[in-house]
Amino acid sequence: MICNHSSNLKSTYTNIWYPLNYEYIARLLSAITATIAKNAPTALKFLVNNKEELTKSEFEEKYEGYTVNFLFNTSALSSSKTTGNVIASSDFKYAVQVTDPEGNKLPETVTTADYVTVKVADADTPVSIDTVGLSTELDYLTINADVTFVVTSAKNALGEELDEDVLKTLEPSKVVSSNTKVAYYDTATKKIVARAAGTVTFTLIYGEGTNAITVEYTVEVKETGVATSIEASNQTVAAGTAVTALDFKVFDQHGLDITSNNAAYKVVIKDSEGLVVGDLELVDTYTVTITDLEDKVLGSFNVTTVDVQGSEYESFSFVEDDEETVLDVNADPALAVKTKTLTVKGVKSGVTVVADDLTIKSDADMATDGYYLVSSDEEVVTVGYAAGTVTITTADSLNKAATAEVQLIKVAGDIQEVLATYEVVVNNTTPVIDTLTLKDKATSILVKDSETATLEAKLKEVLTAGTKKNESDEDVEIFDYDSMVESITFIPGNNIVEVKVQDIYGGKTFEFNVTIDDVSPAIKSFVATVDGVAKRATIDEETGAIALEVEHNSVTEKIVVTFSEAVVLPEGIIINMSVGDAEAVEYGTATLSEDGKVLTVTPTGANGTAGVAQAVVTFTLVDGEGHPVTTFTDLAGNEVNVPTITLTVGEEAQA
Repeated sequence: MICNHSSNLKSTYTNIWYPLNYEYIARLLSAITATIAKNAPTALKFLVNNKEELTKSEFEEKYEGYTVNFLFNTSALSSSKTTGNVIASSDFKYAVQVTDPEGNKLPETVTTADYVTVKVADADTPVSIDTVGLSTELDYLTINADVTFVVTSAKNALGEELDEDVLKTLEPSKVVSSNTKVAYYDTATKKIVARAAGTVTFTLIYGEGTNAITVEYTVEVKETGVATSIEASNQTVAAGTAVTALDFKVFDQHGLDITSNNAAYKVVIKDSEGLVVGDLELVDTYTVTITDLEDKVLGSFNVTTVDVQGSEYESFSFVEDDEETVLDVNADPALAVKTKTLTVKGVKSGVTVVADDLTIKSDADMATDGYYLVSSDEEVVTVGYAAGTVTITTADSLNKAATAEVQLIKVAGDIQEVLATYEVVVNNTTPVIDTLTLKDKATSILVKDSETATLEAKLKEVLTAGTKKNESDEDVEIFDYDSMVESITFIPGNNIVEVKVQDIYGGKTFEFNVTIDDVSPAIKSFVATVDGVAKRATIDEETGAIALEVEHNSVTEKIVVTFSEAVVLPEGIIINMSVGDAEAVEYGTATLSEDGKVLTVTPTGANGTAGVAQAVVTFTLVDGEGHPVTTFTDLAGNEVNVPTITLTVGEEAQA
């Protein structure tokens, strides 16, 4: 093997020769993640062969036989060494080292030059503001308008666009006007004071100190808008229609629609005899004139009113209240759209009105004469009605895309006439589970028995459908057992388990091999290295109790516990000891071998010294949060109780 090692300020690259039959070979390696979101799960990346940016899982999937280890400049991230998945609240440094299939390390030795500094950034804090606008969404100001600045586009340190809700919170800490006679910013009211027509440039500062962001915004100030023109045509409406419901628009001199500001213009109504009236209550032909506040006529149009009271409906139609609302049975409640409303409109005497006087019957069999609203498929949608409004609701059991029709039907004896039809489209934007595999390329599920609870617990751990990017551009698991699985079936003769995914996620069934191991783990040996000599403890065959005797003032350097098979222990396990009836104190730390079969206990400080003659020391185990560890569990889930472990110190040597 030939090895060359070179480094620069940010990374170390190593060249290693391998046999040509390796499908993928890692030759160059460097840590590259520069910025991550604060307190958000993030998978660190590294550059492989100067071309691929990969996470640990991506690398190990492609480079078969390699393993990855991450190194950090802080012990707070020690639990991320084997995963590269971090949650950090402050800046840190990291390096990467991989081991190839033959045990060679790349780089061979990690130096300080290999570490890259990672900036931990608040995802809601801007580092750049790209565009600023006005709260009116116009590109100009008018004198005395009630307007302020709004940020319309900004990015955080991760290069991500800030959400609209975050943008709304951004306010300038200081605003300087290039011409205060035209306009300036009032910090007390947080409003722009537009004083005269002209052009002004505002210098806006967001934030303070070295983190301050400066943005310039130039805008034209125009004269206060006044009504100058209208857009309208002659129309026919039902007698009693409100003036505000008439179809006309009023514009100011800048072309802005100001119809909703009825204080900016006047409406004058005259009947067919030329008399000014205040409403359209009677059947007549009216002249509606729109003037400015100085009574200058901007335009006029005729309104013919007809009596629709008591008239029969000539036709009906359904009108969507919101065309953009699309029903969706997405499994995520935040994305699901369960209801949509329609307005029933009818034509009377040639005039379209809201059919809010329509009586809708609810007889399921439509046995009596009258009007009925029906769904063509109530397993898709149901319908409700009140005062001209139809509410369409997706069926609770619906878990797929579907279509149906809502119909307004008139029943007269044996005749059923469909008066109006609306086609309902229900989408299902729930992601479909097309593939489901075992994590870490496993070929079988290892369990202690085939009970449903056992299988479910293991399946929750090992099933994966791959990952997707979340809103923070982080890789997250697609598959969620609790919400996506409909049922599981164990087939004993074949030792397979079938996993049926809910229909809303595609409804597929996947098969997995099952290996049953019902043999509980056992402690094979308990050996202490005392004064450099291995000393084997006795293990009671019936109770499993472990007993060890040492001489007074002897020093136990380490204890090695060997199991019959691989076991699983909580992270950060600690060994406590108590002398006689004294309160337990920490004795040392424990580490489990990579194959899970050997537990090594290392005493802390002088705890390994047997300084109290004829003492009986009892050992107990606790996890990283101080909870007692009372069982050892193997990979299949079989448990064995932690035995009583005692160490007896001999008598004090005679002088």
